[in-house]
Amino acid sequence: MVDQKSRMVRPHDAKINAFSRLIDAGIIGCTLVALVSVLKLSWVPLYNWLLLISIVLFSFLSESSSNYKSWRGISIRAEVTAVGSNWLAVVLVLILVDMVFHPSDLYNREMVFYWFVLTPIELISWHSIFRMMLRLFRDTGMRVQSVAIYGATELGASLEARITSMPWSGYNFIGYFDDRKTNGTRRYISDSDRIKGDSKELIKQAKEGSIDTIFITLPLAAEKRIKQLLNELADTTVSAYMMLDLFSFDLLSASWLDIQGMPAISVFESLHTGLDKFAKRTLDLVVGSLILLLIAIPMIVIALAIKLTSKGPVIFRQQRYGMGGEPTSGCRFKSVGSSG
Repeated sequence: MVDQKSRMVRPHDAKINAFSRLIDAGIIGCTLVALVSVLKLSWVPLYNWLLLISIVLFSFLSESSSNYKSWRGISIRAEVTAVGSNWLAVVLVLILVDMVFHPSDLYNREMVFYWFVLTPIELISWHSIFRMMLRLFRDTGMRVQSVAIYGATELGASLEARITSMPWSGYNFIGYFDDRKTNGTRRYISDSDRIKGDSKELIKQAKEGSIDTIFITLPLAAEKRIKQLLNELADTTVSAYMMLDLFSFDLLSASWLDIQGMPAISVFESLHTGLDKFAKRTLDLVVGSLILLLIAIPMIVIALAIKLTSKGPVIFRQQRYGMGGEPTSGCRFKSVGSSG
């Protein structure tokens, strides 16, 4: 019997991502310390809380926005945008805290303003410079991996487009390998010049060291051929990855779930569970209250007009059904045809 633990899939998190988290936190902290020193200010205990809140909140937002996922899976523009928007959210939260608790008398406003402005510039600069250095490093041919795709399918063509659009990734695409004959239906890519050979040729080049990474893009129905290929590749040093063609399904805002190493992808996912439920409820209350304040005066005018021009109550109540069929009351202004 196969050990169930051996079937677990561990998430891939490059060590470079941990380094990125550390550098981001260091930039946030060092910038504040440097400004206090340059402006010849005294370090007050409030700065400790300022650093703690900003670093924790920025790290949380960066993890939530997948800013620290594999650098092969995100473009430099998306990474820079995420860094800037996450720091902007931190600034807005700190400003909100200041408006509520008024601790501004305990710190230097000029210094904090400089900190708000300089920190995102430094964060974005280091992320951009690092990406450019990585690209130059790859352009020299160092640590470049030769990549082959097994399966001339639509999924394989989509993967090729992504690989070729990431020059910083260190992937050098050499071509497709496929055992199927090109008859216009069985293979998505019919250009024979782009097909470098069949599975035997792929295994041969892998054993010779000509190929470093193989992405398998065959449909799940080809399970027998996939297992046969993997068995042949077991005694090589090649890295093999399975690309699951899940996008043939209509997956809207799909997310990845890990159950003790067993991956699952959501097909349908409720937004009313766990922390998402709390966040949605909080957002509903906050935004609803703000909107209510904005429309309070027009609503009062409408209520007075209804009261002066008709008899009965101003508000018309009607039963509705919410989640799980639970009955709830809906209220609206009485209109022509409403009873009462």
